[in-house]
Amino acid sequence: MKTYLNTLFVLFVLLCISSACNKETTAPVSKNIEKGLPEFFKEGFFVLNEGNFGWGLATIDFYSLKEQKMYNDVFAKANPKGLLGNVLQSMAADNDYFYLVVNNSQKIEVLSKQNFEVKKTIRGFNSPRYLAFDKSILPKKAYVTELYSNIIQEFNLSSNTITNRINTNARTEKIVAHQGVLLVACGDLDSKKGQLLVLDPQLSQITKSIPLSSMPQDIIMDGSNKIWLLLGGNKEEKAALVCLNNDYEQEKQMDFASLEDKPRKLCYDAEKKLFYYLNKNSVFRVEAEASALPTKPLIQNIGRLIYGMALAPNGETLYLTDAIDYLQKGKIFFMNAGTGQQQAVYETGVIPNEIFFVQ
Repeated sequence: MKTYLNTLFVLFVLLCISSACNKETTAPVSKNIEKGLPEFFKEGFFVLNEGNFGWGLATIDFYSLKEQKMYNDVFAKANPKGLLGNVLQSMAADNDYFYLVVNNSQKIEVLSKQNFEVKKTIRGFNSPRYLAFDKSILPKKAYVTELYSNIIQEFNLSSNTITNRINTNARTEKIVAHQGVLLVACGDLDSKKGQLLVLDPQLSQITKSIPLSSMPQDIIMDGSNKIWLLLGGNKEEKAALVCLNNDYEQEKQMDFASLEDKPRKLCYDAEKKLFYYLNKNSVFRVEAEASALPTKPLIQNIGRLIYGMALAPNGETLYLTDAIDYLQKGKIFFMNAGTGQQQAVYETGVIPNEIFFVQ
């Protein structure tokens, strides 16, 4: 009898130990996962869906490269009581926050990088487009371009308030950091004439203006820190791919064949020294050392309304967004950057445009 009781006692102790171990090793489900969100907003990219103009139905999706899974409408899931707004234009990030620039709602949403919840809404803009900062130079300053005001807005990243307005002589669009300054695409809405502005963040002033035949659609730096501009063209001047050196002197220009060409969405593979761009609803690829632009596309459009494009950081995949008819939910196509062959397709929100990568 005693032996039997001892055996039961040992079994009871082992059962308790096993139960305790299971409790210790079972991880709790994160709040993000409970909301239908990724556990971490890392190792993937966001798809910014503009939504129909005036409808206030912009959304944002997240694709996890690690999970190979698309999470749709993550802003609404993280912030169920709030709408993102009208025309989600662009996105930026620092070590602590994501910044969503919502053009027609005239605001920037500041979000937690952990759970995507809104921490602050910055207002006071007219028609914000793109945001840039260089924290290695000035950790508390950021700059926002405006579509319908001839100014660049400066705001404080600590207080999240607008602190200064820098006057320009035309509207501003893309803005990127480059060797201690900010380069800004500037152009007139009517004439389509363009400039590249050099903004010194330490002085909060435009220190140089480089005249261009038309407004830059995109600004990219290559591996040598040379500046490449995709000029959109106008009624009198053809579009062009232009290279400037660090003194802002033109080193190269490749013109498009016709005034009907309206290229956009310039991407660059630094390792292979290849550029990709959209034109006439198709994807083209050109070597940086080429002397002329290609006449045949890498990806010929077949029944798609290609609205946005981005190249994966490793240069292997092109992501093409399809706005379809600007009314229904769009799609994003994963294409092999070498062959142009389709690899996968996912549903997005309405009018998918910009793609923003996170590590």
